[in-house]
Amino acid sequence: MADTGRRTFLKQTGLAGAAVVVAPSILRAAKVIKERPRIAFMGVGGRGRSHVGWVAGQKADCVCWAEVDGRQTGRVKKKFPKAKGYVDYRKMLEEMGDQIDAVFIATPDHQHYAMAMAAMKKNIAVYVEKPLTWSPWESRQLAIEATKRKLPSQMGNQGHAGQGWRIVIGWIRGGAIGDVKEVHTWTNRPVWPQGMKRPDWTTPIPEGLDWDKWIGPAPMRPFADYDKKQGWSGKACYAPKAWRGWYDFGAGALGDMACHTMDGMFWAMNPGHPTKVTLTKISQHMPESFPSESIVRWDFPATKERPGFVQYWYDGTKKLMNRPKGLEGLTQEEVNKVGSGCVFVGTKGSIRVWGDYGNSPRIVQPELMRSVGKPDPKLMPEKSPGHQMEFLLAVKGEKPWDFPKSNFAYAGPMTETILLGTIVQKLGKVGQELNYDGKAMKFTNSKEATAMMKRTPRTGW
Repeated sequence: MADTGRRTFLKQTGLAGAAVVVAPSILRAAKVIKERPRIAFMGVGGRGRSHVGWVAGQKADCVCWAEVDGRQTGRVKKKFPKAKGYVDYRKMLEEMGDQIDAVFIATPDHQHYAMAMAAMKKNIAVYVEKPLTWSPWESRQLAIEATKRKLPSQMGNQGHAGQGWRIVIGWIRGGAIGDVKEVHTWTNRPVWPQGMKRPDWTTPIPEGLDWDKWIGPAPMRPFADYDKKQGWSGKACYAPKAWRGWYDFGAGALGDMACHTMDGMFWAMNPGHPTKVTLTKISQHMPESFPSESIVRWDFPATKERPGFVQYWYDGTKKLMNRPKGLEGLTQEEVNKVGSGCVFVGTKGSIRVWGDYGNSPRIVQPELMRSVGKPDPKLMPEKSPGHQMEFLLAVKGEKPWDFPKSNFAYAGPMTETILLGTIVQKLGKVGQELNYDGKAMKFTNSKEATAMMKRTPRTGW
């Protein structure tokens, strides 16, 4: 986050004068921390497997892990045979919280907040996969807590460590395309079921899966697998893979990918809170699952540094049905070959970025690209040693607590804003402009939308 953006966040959340809370990485001997930080995992399947493998290659120790699905534990047992395994992360923190310096969380979205907050309250540094949380309110609370305690934190949007977004930022800060007026971002997701009805059948819970603890803070429902009549034979309806499409557990295609593909916009534009959020298109709107296709718009106000601008998001189209403004130099066929990407439309030209992680940025207009060339390195953020490494260096005390560039003070407001889009998707009212008061964290013209900013967790969670 730019310094101005960080100061704005601290002021708006009342943390400008927050007291410093000392973390275990300060209390323990610096030499011990630097040599072998003690790591825990919450969720060791899916993305969790990659974290397990990465930590195994570092000078760090995994002391414990928690996983509700016994089918997912093979790798962590192989890499860290001496680490203690748990099914319930709450019990793990109760018994071993004072022996953990940092935790990697890679679970379905609906579990992120409770896990991260419980760890931070024990002064444990936290890395959480994207999206940071399931709801906007949860994102703000994690940002407040991490900042108050000065704990190392990082959200798992790995493209934030790449050079692509840094080049885009350099061009925009240098005025290469003039004032940015529009940003268009699209994805090839969902690649899982969306726009479907809740199963009216049940199937036996797989052996090794603790369904109650998988559900966690979400409302309880029976376990079900898709069967042949649904066209998804062999693919689980909820666990372990298809949960993203359900309101209760995930944040749909928008929550899955916007923390990657919209990251450059948040970093370069420092947008602050939007003034309104609008659903402009939706297909297969359902009571409990995200739509098969949607277009969402956020309007951001002008600041002292730049004019106001709008951000568009497209999901479920599989291709861009119409070229966004700024891609006039490319054919429709060329645009459709790109499964995901974004375009910054300025008053002088446009920047296109193919892929999910800030890949291969180019100024669209050839003559402008030749005249501008590479951006001034002084306008670009410093190079990263690696996304996970940023976090580990802060945990070890070799870098400041806020050295990770997608720390919660940055990732929290970004995820909060993105998840406002999931609220208009859930409402499903095309053309309805929801006016947003970011400081109060409410929609001023919709009590129904405001009520969706958070939810009451299931008893015991």
